[in-house]
Amino acid sequence: MTQLTHALGVHSMWGFTPAKNLVTDVSRKRGERDSTQPFNILLVKPCDPRHIIKTMSEAKLRPEGFTRPIHFYILEEHIEVLARHLLLFHIFLDVSIPIRHRAALFLEVFGNSLVQERTAEYIENAGIILTELIHKDGCSMSNLFDLSFLKFRERDNLETVFKSWKTSTTCDIEQERDQRLRHFYGERFDSRKNIIDWDYHTRVKEVASIIHEKQYREWRLSGVAYEFGEAKYLAPNRSCASFTEGLARSGKDIGMKKEYKGYWLDILIGPYISFGVDCNRSLDELTDHLFHVVNKGTGSAQHRHHCVEISMYNLISFMWKMQMAKNYKMKVKSDIFSGLGEIENGQIRDNASLKLESKNNTMHQQEISDERLTRNTSEAELNMSEKIKGRD
Repeated sequence: MTQLTHALGVHSMWGFTPAKNLVTDVSRKRGERDSTQPFNILLVKPCDPRHIIKTMSEAKLRPEGFTRPIHFYILEEHIEVLARHLLLFHIFLDVSIPIRHRAALFLEVFGNSLVQERTAEYIENAGIILTELIHKDGCSMSNLFDLSFLKFRERDNLETVFKSWKTSTTCDIEQERDQRLRHFYGERFDSRKNIIDWDYHTRVKEVASIIHEKQYREWRLSGVAYEFGEAKYLAPNRSCASFTEGLARSGKDIGMKKEYKGYWLDILIGPYISFGVDCNRSLDELTDHLFHVVNKGTGSAQHRHHCVEISMYNLISFMWKMQMAKNYKMKVKSDIFSGLGEIENGQIRDNASLKLESKNNTMHQQEISDERLTRNTSEAELNMSEKIKGRD
């Protein structure tokens, strides 16, 4: 195994190309309009559901009359990767979580080897729900996914993977990833920061400068690609753990092939390319500002935004299209969340309405406070006058 192959890992759980709509290039002359025959699309080792998510969300915007269904067939070599597909679909379609938080949760599970404690609990609960999908026992996703092509042994293995996501399961992702890094760097391990900087400036920056140097370095060192606010990422992302075949080097089974659990994913390129290096700029003129470069043409040129923001924008856009059946558009330049309003009873309340309501609530609360203050003052004066009368 070459050094590059080793760095890319045995299992791929994210892709190295941006998300693509897989049906946009299909001509209408091929019978898309009024046809009941589905598009049958086979994806061989796609690594993640990025293409399906984008195709599904943009299919919601097809003109009236274009009702041709789309069927996706996913072929993955490793059952753990297929389990991740289902987990990410579950998050993407979980409308009980607000879009902004759902997009952050999706990226956290998608690209981080360490997650928040509450995220680890969410993954455990998702595993329980997805187990019902295998048995078709009232799972809400059973009408979207068909597992009938899996053999019974593969279904059993899939259920085992879901059960391994329980927080009570021992999983030291940090240690397992550290072993991968030490094996990859070898005697250069102590100089890994310099190697990472070299890789970034000679490889990554040339093709995807939107990926910030600090973010790339942090992911190479810790495995945490997406950080939001002051959150602490301490729990292992059990969906990243997988088994691969290897030779035993010691013990009674020396020389025999065995399955070893570990962190067998990419440790070189990163998960940013799938959602974080480009977006559909034709639907919203403000998206060009997301790729604005400050001091362009000088030695201090730098992007105003970075790949995590682009990833968030893309996920928010996809989720918005799926839920609202309309394009997502920012209302404030460079503010990826400005197009989000509060969804209440299926209706969107934009940010202007929310601000006005917030202002009215504040004024109402102030009126209540003034009324209480007046009442308390009156009661105090009354008590004082009664005390004076009592003394007289």
